Amino acid sequence: MYKEDLNFNQIINDSNIDMDSPEALYAIACCYRDGKGVEKSEERYQEYLQEAIKQGMKVPAEADQLKDSDSVETKQCWEQASFTTYEEIEECERQAENGNAEACLALNKFCVEILDLYLARVYIEKAEANASGADAELQQRIYIAAGILYGAYGEFELALESFKRAVESGSVAACWHVCSYYEDKEDSEERREKMEYYRGKIEEYGSNEEIFKLAMTYKSENALIKAFSLFERLYETVSDDTVLKAECLLEMMQLNPARYPAEQAVFVLWDAADNENVFKKLVEIYGNGPKQTRGVLLEALTPKRAVQLSLWYLQHQDITAAQAWVDCAKEDPDGSVLNLKEKIKA
Repeated sequence: MYKEDLNFNQIINDSNIDMDSPEALYAIACCYRDGKGVEKSEERYQEYLQEAIKQGMKVPAEADQLKDSDSVETKQCWEQASFTTYEEIEECERQAENGNAEACLALNKFCVEILDLYLARVYIEKAEANASGADAELQQRIYIAAGILYGAYGEFELALESFKRAVESGSVAACWHVCSYYEDKEDSEERREKMEYYRGKIEEYGSNEEIFKLAMTYKSENALIKAFSLFERLYETVSDDTVLKAECLLEMMQLNPARYPAEQAVFVLWDAADNENVFKKLVEIYGNGPKQTRGVLLEALTPKRAVQLSLWYLQHQDITAAQAWVDCAKEDPDGSVLNLKEKIKA
């Protein structure tokens, strides 16, 4: 009520007002924000606002979403916390006061960027308090940001609860945070069961890249059967990502070379030869000359691919191998074979 009816002087001179109450502190903050009976001061506004919140002030929830006048650019600015003017910050603060969770999250991110962790915590707690009315995507971002901030404070149990709430909102990314927490705990059956529960969610709902990461995690833990099954699942289902398909194949060749021999693998690997790791494997398979290469491997070797092998050996100063591979190219549709031969001779 103070905000609507009284200016600064009326508030401080009214003996009926408890100046230490959260309502009075909030009213004074608004006076500094709006210049009501006192010179505008962002610093003083923030000081009184945070004290009011600290004392238990529930900021009026006049709007749970952006005002109609807010532009798409303003909302994007909040999501990225990329404020460029004081007016943008001021508007975001006003929306945060009114319980706008998106604005609270934006201010949290901004405060983290300027290393004001106290205010960052104030805003993330306010964002969490107003998250129930937000959509699932915003809830996920709020709870993950909260978990990261609480973790920075060393409050790991509180961080874990925030990450779990993000998982409940559908976040696969939060599953990794929860798993990381359990990985650091002392080994026990309960700990393993909980970790596998969240890994199961990654396996069920994660992207192809996340499932590959999960498979690599199992491999690092020497859970090779589980790792192999995930690599194989991805390999059989991925069609539009040639690099990921080839990376799965490389892992399976390492874990079970008898099941995935080089002769069977080269066609898939050549499709992703622009990837450094994949090409290194191709160099390993083909060796330093066609005399040591078997028939199926040579069938996969187009003139372009022969040039690629030759260039690799030339860059590694093995002229003999470079010459052997460029000579293996029987056709020269674009002139690259002839150009490379001249380069080797030079």
